[in-house]
Amino acid sequence: MRSKVQFILSLAVSTLILSLLAFDSRQNQAQKVLRHDAAAVVKLVPVRVLDAEGRPVRGLRKEDFVLYDNDELKTITEFEVRESGETQIAAEAAAAAETQARPEAKRKYFFVLDMQASDMFGNRDSKNAVLEFVVNQLKPGDEAGVLTFGALTGLVLRQYLSSDLDKIKKAIRRSIEMGGGGGGGVSMASGGGVDTRREVDLDQGKAVAGQVVKSDQAQGELGAGRITATGGDEAGGAGESLFGGTSGIQLDTAGGGAYARAGRTKADFDMSMMELAKAMKYISGTKSVVYFSMRTPGKDVSRLFAEANTTIYAVNTNSVPAKGGGAGASRMREMKKRQGEALKDFAEASGGHYFADVKEAKTIAKEVEVLSGNYYVLGYYISPSWDGRLHQIKVEVKQPGLRVLAQAGYNDPKPFAALSDLEKKLQLFDLVLSDKPVTTEALDLPVEVLFGSTMKEANTAVLVKLAVDEKTGVPPGKTELFTFIFDKDHKIVLGERGEMDSTPHAQKTLFPYLLTSLQPGEYEVRVLARDMGTGQSAASRLSFTVPAPAATSRMSLFSPLLMVPGKKAEFVRMSRQTKKEKEPMSIIRFYPFLPTNSTPLVGDLPPDADKVWVLLPLDYGTGEPAETNLDVKAVRAESGEEITVDWGLIDMKETEPGKDFLLIGIGLPGLKPGAYRLVFSLTEIKSGAKASATASFGKK
Repeated sequence: MRSKVQFILSLAVSTLILSLLAFDSRQNQAQKVLRHDAAAVVKLVPVRVLDAEGRPVRGLRKEDFVLYDNDELKTITEFEVRESGETQIAAEAAAAAETQARPEAKRKYFFVLDMQASDMFGNRDSKNAVLEFVVNQLKPGDEAGVLTFGALTGLVLRQYLSSDLDKIKKAIRRSIEMGGGGGGGVSMASGGGVDTRREVDLDQGKAVAGQVVKSDQAQGELGAGRITATGGDEAGGAGESLFGGTSGIQLDTAGGGAYARAGRTKADFDMSMMELAKAMKYISGTKSVVYFSMRTPGKDVSRLFAEANTTIYAVNTNSVPAKGGGAGASRMREMKKRQGEALKDFAEASGGHYFADVKEAKTIAKEVEVLSGNYYVLGYYISPSWDGRLHQIKVEVKQPGLRVLAQAGYNDPKPFAALSDLEKKLQLFDLVLSDKPVTTEALDLPVEVLFGSTMKEANTAVLVKLAVDEKTGVPPGKTELFTFIFDKDHKIVLGERGEMDSTPHAQKTLFPYLLTSLQPGEYEVRVLARDMGTGQSAASRLSFTVPAPAATSRMSLFSPLLMVPGKKAEFVRMSRQTKKEKEPMSIIRFYPFLPTNSTPLVGDLPPDADKVWVLLPLDYGTGEPAETNLDVKAVRAESGEEITVDWGLIDMKETEPGKDFLLIGIGLPGLKPGAYRLVFSLTEIKSGAKASATASFGKK
């Protein structure tokens, strides 16, 4: 017997969308760009001044410095003093610094562990040294990232810049424990396309709005990639994706497939370090790389780090003892001496320092903190040519007997299309992985996470609203879309990458989505859409919780899907059909009976909309349908005020016994700007059993 549903109306409120970056206007970008050396009006140069004993010299003024750019004497317009992480702006430059250049006052550390060129004990001691610094020397607001280089994995980003101590410590421990091996990995498979209400068969290449292509094909309008777990690098070809393992993201630059890269050479290492140094230019402010290895990268790498305002602190990981050590120890000590000379030159070329003994964890941590926390920042005006041209910088102090350590030069910025793959990746990861993104400004990309379904293959849907528009989203053209889901331990549990040509969809709104199955728990999803020609981006991040199944099998409400009637929706599926699937995991299977002429309400209600449709999934579990009451409330978030709205049951359909989909119409005329939430509460009249679900939206 079918259930009898009685409808009563009520309302509550909350905000759904959490933006990665939001900006009040494009005018703000002109100010923010001053903080990024890659596209600055004011060039900022960090300068360390040491006395004869190698200790930082304090108390210098702007007048004590002379600066040349390509042998041209420059007027120093900005001047700052940094002491142990605290910034003191000289009074004479305070006004200029406020309007022309606001350098980062917080320090950024990248710990680079070369596990291929460190012995077992050197890797162990590297871990201790990094943990010592992070635990005892990292100041509030400082950020740290962890990278490793392994024989099988190549260069891997274990943790991007973060001030979360727990994240950093976990990344360090995982880095060492995994060593240079492959461990578990992930691989990328291609597929995907556009899924519209016209029932496009994507996997057979019959898309009406675009053609399905593999990710490695040069032509085609639509395509996507999916990351799936495998048994390791060699087994799964992880080197072909952005990911090099379950605890890191691959930045590898070596050619060939996973098998060809199994034994990476010194040339592979040098290339990875060179690309990393270049990419550092696109991270604002001053950076410190604490480098653990027995080998020195190629001769140009230190110069490139210096040009990127990045200081190298090199630590020798050769663990041979100063005395004794058995047969061969004497030869190893001679080797360590030669290694030390090269590493010392490598560090000092960027204005940094060399540490000969990796076991001196406390000394290394303290010295790096002192050296990285005490320096001067000089600023002067430049006119970027956007051609990548090299500039040589020379800084002198008028006081004799002092040593000046400053970057040797810099390159004019380049257009996004001219950046290397690693430079583009690092910008991407700054946007998606950083707690405080700094490299690229992105528009808001509304996203919603929905739970529950009649599908057995998936219990979670990530739904994105993407405007194909130069002003509000990404411009028409070739676009890449990334979706990452992190668990409560900050591990990536799902990663998707897709490409599409959005040219046919200019001035339209698309709805990319992915379906997956997640265990109950806390998660965060981060989504990015980026134009592959210009780098223009739209991004967002949203924390969510996958609810545990009800304690009883009796009656559940799943996530309501809000729809705005009037237009057909165009859904972009982000992953292809797998071999295990009998049919594609489509949004139309997740939400059967989607109204034909309607689009999902993700984010704000359109200005001209005064009503919504709600597709509400209802599951009676193993019990028989019973007489129920449905209570629907609407409330303003700011005040808790209930809003009177009209509603009505439009339709009700059954997918299988005990599983219904209710289509409800709700009038929303005259809403004031703000955040709102619809709350749906279902009560079984006879037993008093209850179930509830919510849906949020905004009104501008």
